[in-house]
Amino acid sequence: MEQPPVSTSRLGVCGSCSKPALYRCPACAFPSCSLACSSAHKVATSCSGLDRKSTRLNSSHQYY
Repeated sequence: MEQPPVSTSRLGVCGSCSKPALYRCPACAFPSCSLACSSAHKVATSCSGLDRKSTRLNSSHQYY
């Protein structure tokens, strides 16, 4: 039986390739290790990558 990947990263392992994660998606907390894996996650899941709080704040501002 194969052991799960072991990571020394506080974020765990990348959800795409199982390397140590360096980043976490602000929209859904998906762990990733690189721009390539982050981009693949966004395409595969149709994730915007935008924090819900910041999009809510930006949409409530009216510009004159």
